[in-house]
Amino acid sequence: MSNFLTDDTKAILLLCGVFGKNCSEKPLTQKEYTALVHWLMTMKMRPCNLLQSENVAEAAKGSKIALNRLETFLARGVQLGFSVEEWQRKGTWVMSRSDGDYPARYKKHLKDNVGVTCVNGPPDGHSGC
Repeated sequence: MSNFLTDDTKAILLLCGVFGKNCSEKPLTQKEYTALVHWLMTMKMRPCNLLQSENVAEAAKGSKIALNRLETFLARGVQLGFSVEEWQRKGTWVMSRSDGDYPARYKKHLKDNVGVTCVNGPPDGHSGC
């Protein structure tokens, strides 16, 4: 994967993204993701902490999401890497609500919903947001 994404955004995309047409497992639903985020917040953790395998079992238990689902999603780094390369070639950049530059108006509008935003063009102060 690339430095194109923050670790929080990588984790969010791995959990909630669809990569390719042959995805056998549906990504986390909004309800599941919200439960996971609430658990992370109570544990004073961030989505990027799930990229460390020692945190995944506890997260599964705390959020009531099957461990094998979380492990499957978080193991899709290669697929995410290919997607990121394609996005970069097309001039698309991605940020999530946990990124420092994420627009406040999006956070306000989306509230607890997954906040991943894709924008075409250079990431120069939210061009296109």
